[in-house]
Amino acid sequence: VLKRAEAWLERTRPCETAVLVTHGGLSRTFRAAYLRLGAEARQTLEPHTHGLMFELADGRCTPHRVDDAPPHPEAALG
Repeated sequence: VLKRAEAWLERTRPCETAVLVTHGGLSRTFRAAYLRLGAEARQTLEPHTHGLMFELADGRCTPHRVDDAPPHPEAALG
């Protein structure tokens, strides 16, 4: 799977923007491929939990917390 992720990333880099929606295991695989880590090292990467996205740019992997909770109903009342 790591080799397939590496091949896919090579076809899309460096000038294209891609948004990948994956489960935790595949998220680690793509991050490991992007960072050019081996299959064993991918297990040391931060788990991909709900509400977390990773920006892969300039050779770095930056986590971003996403607040996807719906707004409180009273907030709409002003």
